[in-house]
Amino acid sequence: ISVDGKIFKNQQLAIQYIEELKAFGGKVLITETSNERQWNLTKEKREILGKQCYKATYNEKKGEKTINVEAWFAPDLPYQFGPKGYHGLPGLILELKYNNVLTYTADKINWNEELHVEKPSKGRKMLRAEFNEMVGNAVENLKSGSKN
Repeated sequence: ISVDGKIFKNQQLAIQYIEELKAFGGKVLITETSNERQWNLTKEKREILGKQCYKATYNEKKGEKTINVEAWFAPDLPYQFGPKGYHGLPGLILELKYNNVLTYTADKINWNEELHVEKPSKGRKMLRAEFNEMVGNAVENLKSGSKN
């Protein structure tokens, strides 16, 4: 599974996200809404790249495991995006801790006013839960195959 991808936000619906990934031998288009993830917003704050950031947490079920996600978002950057396809917070995610194993931290911000992202249309369409189930099944199959 590749983690390379991009996210399209439908400006008219304002809550629909489409993440395009290369996985399972082809393109996959994962559709979800911003309210699918129930973030826990905290009052804890710190500065990243000169921006005041606030902490939010989220527990995500992947198969039988629970993944703990910690995000630091900047409300004065009103873009609801972040690393690894995480989104839906009231500001750009400048740091993401994934299960206390991986940490993604922005090291600079470059503005490109001319950038325009087209809505992805080619690929296997599925919901986030379907994709997570496929990944979980693939991992279990690999584990089962390695035991034999």
